[in-house]
Amino acid sequence: MNQDKENLKYRLNIPVSEETIEFLHKVSIQTKSAGGKKLYKTTLIRGFIDAIKELDEKGLLDLKGAKDVESLKRCLINSFRRIR
Repeated sequence: MNQDKENLKYRLNIPVSEETIEFLHKVSIQTKSAGGKKLYKTTLIRGFIDAIKELDEKGLLDLKGAKDVESLKRCLINSFRRIR
């Protein structure tokens, strides 16, 4: 999904760990070294969310049992495995 700036109406501020920021930076560098462009952290996060939305639209997102971050993570990983 390509989101035009006109469609971006809300700003979401979330606390994240330094480890998460380092991970996003690493992924950004990987996109460039893989022949693409170095992507901003916000672009990466939008891409991650759009991928999850697409799973949901295809009926592949199963969040049964998600009660906290760890169980949500397991549900998401299992949902991604279904598309292989």
